[in-house]
Amino acid sequence: MYILTTYIKKRGDIYWFQRAVPKDVKPTIGRVNWAKSLKTSDIQTAKIRVRELAVETDQQIKRARDAEKVEELNRFAHRHMADLVSNCGSLPALSQICTTFVTRNRFFCGSALPLRQICTTFETRVRIFCLQQQRRADAGPA
Repeated sequence: MYILTTYIKKRGDIYWFQRAVPKDVKPTIGRVNWAKSLKTSDIQTAKIRVRELAVETDQQIKRARDAEKVEELNRFAHRHMADLVSNCGSLPALSQICTTFVTRNRFFCGSALPLRQICTTFETRVRIFCLQQQRRADAGPA
C-alpha cells in the first residue's frame, strides 16, 4: 500500500507515477525525480503499472549505488597508491588491504557486489598502476 499512496498521482483523469530520486544517487542518475504517465484513468490498472515502475526505479537506484561503491574503491586505491606500490608483487598483501578496507567501510555492507569482485577490481587497478610505474622507471628520464 505504501508504494501505491506514495508514487501514484492523479493529474486530471490520468494517473501518473511520480518518485523522487534519493539524494545520494541524484548525481549518478542525473535527475531529481521520475515522472511518467501511467496512461490510464483506471486505478486498478494504475496500481499494476506503478508497481512495475517502482521495481524498475529500485533497480536503477541499486545500480547507481553499486557504481558509486566501485568508484569509492577506485578513489581509495589512488589515495593510497604509494603504500600499495610496495605490495605490487604480493597478491595476498593486496587482498588483505582490500579486505580490510571493505570490512572497515560499512557502505559496502549489503552490496550486491561480492567481496571477491570488489577485491579483484581493486587489485587490477593497483597492478595496472604498478606496471605503469615500472614502465616509466625503465624508460628513464625523457
